[in-house]
Amino acid sequence: MNKNSHLFKSRKALKVFLKAKRRKKKLKNIKHKGSVHLSQNLTRKYTKRKFIGHQSKIFKKKPEYNDVIKFLIPHYKKFSERQLPANDDGNLIVPKTFSISENTEESMYFLKRLFHCLHSEKPKLIIVDYILCEYLDVDASACMDLILEGFINYYNKCLNKGHKVKIDRILPKNFETKPNIKNVLFSIGAYKNLKQFEMIKSPDADFIAFNLRIGDKQQDKTGILKEIHETEIVDYVIDCLASSGHVLTSIAEGNLSKVVGEVMANAEEHSNFRYRYAIGYFMKPNKINNDLGVFKLSIFNFGQTIYESFSKNDNCNSVIVEQMADLSQQYTTKRWFKKAKFEEETLWTLYSLQEGVTSMRNWKRGKGTIRFIDRFFKLKGDDCNDNVSKLTLISGNSKIIFDGTYPLQEIIKGNDEKPMQVMTFNNSGNISELPNDKYVTFVPPTFPGTLITAKICLTNKNII
Repeated sequence: MNKNSHLFKSRKALKVFLKAKRRKKKLKNIKHKGSVHLSQNLTRKYTKRKFIGHQSKIFKKKPEYNDVIKFLIPHYKKFSERQLPANDDGNLIVPKTFSISENTEESMYFLKRLFHCLHSEKPKLIIVDYILCEYLDVDASACMDLILEGFINYYNKCLNKGHKVKIDRILPKNFETKPNIKNVLFSIGAYKNLKQFEMIKSPDADFIAFNLRIGDKQQDKTGILKEIHETEIVDYVIDCLASSGHVLTSIAEGNLSKVVGEVMANAEEHSNFRYRYAIGYFMKPNKINNDLGVFKLSIFNFGQTIYESFSKNDNCNSVIVEQMADLSQQYTTKRWFKKAKFEEETLWTLYSLQEGVTSMRNWKRGKGTIRFIDRFFKLKGDDCNDNVSKLTLISGNSKIIFDGTYPLQEIIKGNDEKPMQVMTFNNSGNISELPNDKYVTFVPPTFPGTLITAKICLTNKNII
């Protein structure tokens, strides 16, 4: 027994000795190849032993954000100049007027906070509180829901791959007793995913939603989808009027088609981003509006702004850029540029609206913007301010409002004395003169793309 025990110990000692010798030799060989390789080798061996059986989840790469979130990550902090809270608790109070076109500063700051909370994942609970909100516009709601949808899809992909998500819940509240708020919230459907129920509406409800339409330039190179969306919008307005017993005139139908088509084309022309969005609603007649109803439409995209499509585009129409640069020099000489009030970006955005101006080398596109402005005024019935109809354009830090106060003017331009339509927002009709800063202005919040929101009060002139 003692002999066997001694033999066993001797063999064990020999194995230990030989193993140590081999380890020493292997270590010596590895040192010649460098310590980094050794560290990586030992780490790999340790990790394999520690997480055996869990490798399929632990080592899966984190999913990517969708195109919208990836684009907005480097831009969202410019949504507003206001600083983010040091320790955001995730309790987000929706502004009283949540509208990018009508309450730009507060609405963009809210979106900035929302995006930051979702991206940083610091608050476990995010509350979107509508306690103070009295008016919810489709432009702000659409942007908010695109952000929510992008992050929620990302979180779900993370969880499916075994990655931790710090946010436990996103909770909208205090909107249930506000029918006007609920109407817009559920016109897209993102909240339908957050709250597992659908909004119940009676067939004679005043609010008729036009659900979000998304255009994709990569999938629609021929422009067929844009034409389909244009037709859908026009048919939608026709159906809304028909529900009240009205028929749109052929002229009004043509004007509406031109407004929608040119706005969509304008949005895609200046943007280098893949997607374009359209959303709206129709409000049937009631005590607070006219006999026919009000149509609200918002078309927007992300990507380069109108100013950037001229100033940072090597393929831009060089003749137009030279004209803009000359105009900038005139304003600089006269000291008309004022920081954060009226800058070169504001001037170039205004100039881009004039007839014959286009960032494209195709000069035919130079009538597009002025045409949809003209059709907009004709569609609402006249060139005067009716205190309801309004078209607002926001691109980057520029904001331009059309309400009929300043109509289109016709001027004679060039050696051939060719008449051209201009929109200068001054009484002279001269783009070289300062516009009224109530309608053409620099806004500190940066919208990373172009947004056009139209509110059209349909009158008896539009029906048969």
